[in-house]
Amino acid sequence: MFEQYGANITAQNVLDPVEDETGHYSARLKNVLDHRRLGNAVSKGKKYICSRNGQRKLRQSTAGWMFQVEYTDGRKDWMQLKDLKETNTVEIAEYVTARGIDDEVAFSGGKFRMR
Repeated sequence: MFEQYGANITAQNVLDPVEDETGHYSARLKNVLDHRRLGNAVSKGKKYICSRNGQRKLRQSTAGWMFQVEYTDGRKDWMQLKDLKETNTVEIAEYVTARGIDDEVAFSGGKFRMR
């Protein structure tokens, strides 16, 4: 029993990323539960901007999107898309595709394309 407990603790420490040099561990993202589109999110009608040479260019903005996430330690929190996009790109891409919101401006760039 003690060996199994020790193996579980070792596995948890390997899987949970170290936050800083002090050895503090942070819980990993388990699920994306919900989302909110705030008033400052760029609308689909403003998906493109004109560049200096007159060509249409895809606007890139993650502003106005919040996601409720659940961590492996059971905590739940609301986080901004800008804070999730680098570390949890796949999870966010799968979530927005499953919810049918992948055509929104914030997810139209290459980083979130699942198709």
